[in-house]
Amino acid sequence: MAEAHQAVAFQFTITPEGIDLQLSYQALNQIYLSGVRSWKKRVSRLRNRVIKGVYPASPSSWLFVVIAILAT
Repeated sequence: MAEAHQAVAFQFTITPEGIDLQLSYQALNQIYLSGVRSWKKRVSRLRNRVIKGVYPASPSSWLFVVIAILAT
C-alpha cells in the first residue's frame, strides 16, 4: 500500500482552520513529463501520417516540383 500512497500527487484535508493542501512536486513533475511525452508521440505520429499517407513523395522531389512550377 505504500507504493499507492507515494503515487498521490496532491492531498487535501478540510480542518476547522481551513483547507490543508499537500502537493507532491515530484509526482506533478512526472505527470507533466508524461503529458509532454504523449504530445511528442502524437505530433510524431501525425507527421509520419502526413509524410507517408498524403504525400508519398520525398521532400526533395516536392522541392523539384515547386522549382519546376515556379520556373514555368
